[in-house]
Amino acid sequence: MWLQFSLRRAAARVFIIVVCVIIFAVVTAGAQTFYVSCAGDNTVQKFDAKGKRTGQLLSFGDSTPTGLAFDRNGNLCVALVGSNIIEKFSPTGEDLGISSRVNLIAPIGIAFDRNGDLFVSNQFNHRIGKYSARGAFTSMFATKGMNTPNGLAFDKDGNLYVANWGSDSVEKYSPKGADMGAFVSRGLNWPTGLAFDANGILYVASSGDNSVKKFSPTGESAGILVSSNLDAPTGLAFDQEGNLYVVNHGNNTVVKFSPKGENLGPFITSGLNKPSYIAILSSTMVATAAVPAPPTPPEP
Repeated sequence: MWLQFSLRRAAARVFIIVVCVIIFAVVTAGAQTFYVSCAGDNTVQKFDAKGKRTGQLLSFGDSTPTGLAFDRNGNLCVALVGSNIIEKFSPTGEDLGISSRVNLIAPIGIAFDRNGDLFVSNQFNHRIGKYSARGAFTSMFATKGMNTPNGLAFDKDGNLYVANWGSDSVEKYSPKGADMGAFVSRGLNWPTGLAFDANGILYVASSGDNSVKKFSPTGESAGILVSSNLDAPTGLAFDQEGNLYVVNHGNNTVVKFSPKGENLGPFITSGLNKPSYIAILSSTMVATAAVPAPPTPPEP
């Protein structure tokens, strides 16, 4: 009898702990952490959901961090243009070492597709490399249609879009790597960052004319989001609520825009030194780990 009672009490404790874990995950589901790569001091800086600096991921010495992207497990991959590698970090900031180093020449933009494969734009040899989730080189995904490729973005159908900094265009590729031609061929000036909203509208940071421009799913101009109060915009990212964040490389800030395109003002105003790209980690990305089911209490 006493043993059965003890087992039931232990099972109840475990169940309460699990419930608390689940509640904590739900409560913190809206939390977000912002990572910004900085070319001025070769660091990646961290900020909370209010834009307050919370720390530095790592200082990369003489190698400049550029593109940032999270994998399915919330690990952050960082492109290092000076050393031609992709470095990987856990959600807690632990350095997991070099993810990729093969066939990289000045890697800039990086992005994961829906299968978990990593794609990297090589600025100096005008190619896009494809890597497995473990970092193994699998193929040279695209070799045509690029001129100093920069930012990358996937649409909902798995097509890849590449910002061509050298030709003021955006090239489109099928999921199998077929060059589908120029998606945008006019109206851009040194395009860098790319990002899709929930409606399939492509946003392009046009750093040469200090603007962010919008394009429909067919490549038609959908207007200019903003053409003032920006200074060499580079990286773009949407948060889980549909707000857009624009990195200003020229004045060391990040500006926030609502889902309706309203300028909500500066989001980050300090702690940056020539920022380039931005990536956002949502707690929902790391709260999906399996939670033990509550044990079945023993029969009385």
